[in-house]
Amino acid sequence: MRPRPLGPGPAALAVTGALLAIMALSTAPTPLYPGYAARDGLGPFGVTVVFSVFVAGVLAALPTLGRAGDRYGRRPALLGAVGCALAADAVLALPWGPPGLLVGRALSGVAVGAAAPVATVWITELVARAWGEDGRRRWATLTPALSLAGLSLGPLLAGWLAATTSRPLTTPYVVLGAALAVLLVPLALAPETGAPAHRTGPGASLPPPGVLLAAFGGFSVTGLFGALAPEMLATIDPQPSPAAVGTAVFAVFAAGAAAPAALRRVPPGRQIRAGAVAVALGLAGVWLAVALGAVPCFVAGGVLAGAGGGLLFRGALATALATAHAAGAVFTAAYSGLAVPVLGMGLLLTAVPMTAALTVFTGWTVLLLPLTARRAA
Repeated sequence: MRPRPLGPGPAALAVTGALLAIMALSTAPTPLYPGYAARDGLGPFGVTVVFSVFVAGVLAALPTLGRAGDRYGRRPALLGAVGCALAADAVLALPWGPPGLLVGRALSGVAVGAAAPVATVWITELVARAWGEDGRRRWATLTPALSLAGLSLGPLLAGWLAATTSRPLTTPYVVLGAALAVLLVPLALAPETGAPAHRTGPGASLPPPGVLLAAFGGFSVTGLFGALAPEMLATIDPQPSPAAVGTAVFAVFAAGAAAPAALRRVPPGRQIRAGAVAVALGLAGVWLAVALGAVPCFVAGGVLAGAGGGLLFRGALATALATAHAAGAVFTAAYSGLAVPVLGMGLLLTAVPMTAALTVFTGWTVLLLPLTARRAA
């Protein structure tokens, strides 16, 4: 006898869980980088290279696998993404040194690129089936926060597990792998929602350039903390614990998820303008914290910058929830912002101290944000 399909409400929860787990896996290595540095000899530039390999995987998957949900259906596309995430998790859990880290991060990037657009759209469609159009509109204001919520859970979980277990570079992946494996069953029973009319080709309309620029700017903040939080904290506290790093990064990403939810009734254009101001002020606070060695200022500045980045991303993604193709364009712009500035930071850190590199990053971002706010308005 065939298993009974899930209703749209439980299915939406299962898809949400899968998106959160895949996003959490993508940021779980952040508080573990000092451990990788001790085991494999990774320096700041090596960390940014590993991070950029992850982003390259995302960007390679988004234009192809990211649209698979429109072409072949939501369920097979997301099941494939979860399978890829499980492969990445298995590689990262094994002590294979830098090659294993690079392969695992690349596979994790592919999983994110394949999952993020289709899961974001599928959740919205399932909510519409379960709670009607009013429910869909309310949920659409919260959906963009899911990615950032998942990104925030990864470093928190990995940091505390690393600090409390005897195998800090393995246990976080065991826990995340178990969660992903458990989710395969409800995802396989979730109802398909991808109607042929929603399956768009390469010629489908894309969000305007200002919206894509907002996504780029918002995730550049995420990239800064996701890749270099341990190095920034090490300039203040020479030996930050994995739990401290994970909690700090969690606070930044959680602020990025909470701010759009709190301001969900504000129009996207205003969210983008408010986000630009918050990012500029927050990065100034982070720079001051690194220059003066003030941990509270670092956390406060990071939270403010994270909230601003979340508003920029939410304002951008709110315009692109109709198809996985349009959502994929926003995610492509966002993950480009995740990689390019951070890779530049890694190169700078081979020649100048953190304070000088952060000065360049902050100045570049502050120059970009007014253009973002004006063009997205």
